[in-house]
Amino acid sequence: MPIPGATRFNGWSRTFRGDLETREEWINHAALLDKYYIPTRYPNGLPDLTPGEVYREDDSTRGLTSAQTLISGVTRRFQTKP
Repeated sequence: MPIPGATRFNGWSRTFRGDLETREEWINHAALLDKYYIPTRYPNGLPDLTPGEVYREDDSTRGLTSAQTLISGVTRRFQTKP
């Protein structure tokens, strides 16, 4: 079953790399952030648990690092595009 939006992301990610070396790095950073999206935003995302019971400080550090890396790569790309 295809992942919604994956085709658009895959096509878009081929067009530039920014700070990231490979397309695989883009996908890995985005996949990490995707794992946090539903469970941390919606009350029923973690049945019988709260985000504070599941995620730890190192999870948030990895998520922030991935987000900053993606934002930096996108920013650099749009600054260099004519």
